[in-house]
Amino acid sequence: MPLDQNPEPKSPIEQRTEDMRMTFGEHLEELRSCIIRALLGLVVALIGTLYFGQDIVALLTSPLNQVQAALGYPPQAIVTDPTGGFVSTYLKVSIISALIIASPWIVYQLWRFTSEGLYENEKKFVYILAPFSTVMTALGLAFTYFILLPVCLIFFLSFLSTYPKINTSYSNPLISVFIKTTAVAGSTDQSGNDESNIQLDTNAVTYPTIPVVLEDPKNPPTGAEWYNATERRRKLWTGSRLEATTYFSNDRIINPLYDVNDYISFTSLLTFGACVGFQLPVVMLLVGYTHLVDPTRIASVRKYAFFACFAAGAILTPADIFSMLLLAIPLYGLFEFGLLLMKMVDSPPENEADLPE
Repeated sequence: MPLDQNPEPKSPIEQRTEDMRMTFGEHLEELRSCIIRALLGLVVALIGTLYFGQDIVALLTSPLNQVQAALGYPPQAIVTDPTGGFVSTYLKVSIISALIIASPWIVYQLWRFTSEGLYENEKKFVYILAPFSTVMTALGLAFTYFILLPVCLIFFLSFLSTYPKINTSYSNPLISVFIKTTAVAGSTDQSGNDESNIQLDTNAVTYPTIPVVLEDPKNPPTGAEWYNATERRRKLWTGSRLEATTYFSNDRIINPLYDVNDYISFTSLLTFGACVGFQLPVVMLLVGYTHLVDPTRIASVRKYAFFACFAAGAILTPADIFSMLLLAIPLYGLFEFGLLLMKMVDSPPENEADLPE
């Protein structure tokens, strides 16, 4: 066998693989660079969300405030922890918002690291899949903020109005006995008069009145007082500033005073579930492109997919049937849309025409 025999020529795929091959150290260096760039983008996004953090909180609580005001409840959220307004609200919202804003940049850095090992046809499909996934995520966010969240809030807050009104006229004899035996019998003022013996003639009382308006007057005189029926608040103009009472509570036995941290957790869970659910057509498009499953086979199990959408709605939303239904029904519509996409990209084999009939 001659020693100067030339080696067999490499195929184009083998030559391309040889050209793209990187050492382990080069892979680590590229990964390190991608991680650093991704973290820098996250830091920049976090600086922006920290600056606008309170505005973001106001944007998130706006649907709650609007529904509360429309149903006659105080349009406010509360905090029950001294650090709740900063740690569990401001920082939490800022960090989550930064992750959402920086996620395209982070995914792009991941794409830069993995794209070197993909073929051109795979890259072209990713160029279609990535924008489609971004659009579906944006639709999931919009669906949550403009439809899912307001409808859930309207349902739950409206349900509170069905509770009985506060009624203290019912007299429990035992309570009267306990009060008489434990409380001080009667109280006296500084003059020594027993207040329990004071008799009030309601017919001789003159009740003060204040104007009831739907909106605050433009230029009220100093000392003017009125009741804003729209806001359910009593207000006083001191000449330099407007003083207002707290919102008048409703007359039901349950008054909705939501902790802002619980509300944000509820909203975050709804948003996460909707965004994950809206990725269903993206996943089905990927499955159809790779020919992992025949679309006709998936179409034959529609009834199981229907129940699966309801199960996913129960998992991806808070533990209430109303939120589950509100997500499960659009989820099934997304399943049908994904099935249509699968049929569009599922091309028959090239030699199908050569097969015998």
